[in-house]
Amino acid sequence: LLYGRTGALNLSQIGRALGGRVDGLVVVSFALLACGFLVKGAMVPFHFWLADAHAVAPTPVCILFSGVMVEAGLYAVVRVYGTIFAPSFAAHEAGLRAVLLGFGAVTAIAGALLCFAQRHLKRLLAFSTVSHMGILVCGFGLLDAEGISGAALYAAGHGFVKGALFV
Repeated sequence: LLYGRTGALNLSQIGRALGGRVDGLVVVSFALLACGFLVKGAMVPFHFWLADAHAVAPTPVCILFSGVMVEAGLYAVVRVYGTIFAPSFAAHEAGLRAVLLGFGAVTAIAGALLCFAQRHLKRLLAFSTVSHMGILVCGFGLLDAEGISGAALYAAGHGFVKGALFV
């Protein structure tokens, strides 16, 4: 969709070509890209694959799932938003902030409740990761430098601690 609009494949070129204009195609493009990356980030309602994958995966793979891969999905959303869509959505920043904070809060609470109900250790740690990803989205959802910096530090700490819990 974005290539058809801009004729570019480079993220920064796409962002410059959009020139801060927002229309239905830009909104749909962001929604599709964000949903794709949020599946990898295990955000509610795209989170159920993580617990099932943890239950059957060997421990080193679980470390990569919880410690690296889900954070990479959220990083991709932030990177794509900042590089391509931030100028286009500047006028709608308050609404986007509310959506991201709400989405993060729902994910954090749902992950915590599902974690509480688990008896299988790997599934428990998977739902704990879902809850922590909700907290990360709340940090990213502030859409300012302090929130993103804090969320990045939280993601690094989460990756190391979750990896240590699996060992």
